[in-house]
This record gives sequence, C-alpha cells and structure tokens, in this order.
Amino acid sequence: MLRPRVSLLASTTTNGTSKGSVRHRSASDHAIRNYLLFDCLTARGDELFDLADALLCADGPVTTPVDLTLVAEHRRGHGAMYDALNSGNVDAPRLRQVLAGLPMPQAADGRLSSPST
Repeated sequence: MLRPRVSLLASTTTNGTSKGSVRHRSASDHAIRNYLLFDCLTARGDELFDLADALLCADGPVTTPVDLTLVAEHRRGHGAMYDALNSGNVDAPRLRQVLAGLPMPQAADGRLSSPST
C-alpha cells in the first residue's frame, strides 16, 4: 500500500515571533500525522487520501465530488474517485482517536490559535 506524499495536515505557519503566528512544526510531525490519517483509511485509502487532500487544497467551496478531480493535488481520474466514494472505508473510531491526539495549534504567546491566523 502506498503512503501519502503530501502534507495533508500541515498547518500554515509564519514567523514564530510575530503576534498571533502559529509555531513551526517539523516535517516529521506532518509525516507522522499523514501516516496516522492514512492508516484510518482501510479500503481505497490512496484515493480517499487524495480526495481529502484535494478538499483541503481547493480554492473555495466544492459543490460536487467531481470538482475535486480538477484540483492539482488530486492525482487520479473520475473513475477512481467514484470507486473510493462507493467502496472506500474509513475506520471512524481510529480516526476519532487520531484527531483527538493531535496537538492544538498555539500562537507565539501560548494561546490557542487557528492555523489560518
């Protein structure tokens, strides 16, 4: 089974000294998160991972699933997308556990922050 090649759960980071910025995270942190997320996708995981990546990288709202195949981060065709949506499987309890274990992003002053600030 292939492993993810993108930083799906990477937060947007800026200089750690400016007010309201998000602290830098190492590339290995992102790789570990991707690996944990990927392991939650038990059937058609490669395509489901690509769909999630495309959803997070889309420029604006996604109105139909086929719109995701037009995003650059999506590497497959329409058939693979529909196969993943019809036959793919997510281990929801494991995904819940992985997401609950992720650290909350913090601003430079230690307050909780959203990745987009």
